[in-house]
Amino acid sequence: MKEFEKNIKQKENFNEWDDYIEWKAYNDFYSQITKMINDIKSGNFQIA
Repeated sequence: MKEFEKNIKQKENFNEWDDYIEWKAYNDFYSQITKMINDIKSGNFQIA
């Protein structure tokens, strides 16, 4: 993934840059959801 980010940042192709921004957002969301799921499975959560 780091190589992908490096290649995108070096280019001036705005379509690829837009794809990169969208990909990064989905990747961050996936990481957050995966952590939340693991926390719930391990019982590490609070009910408001």
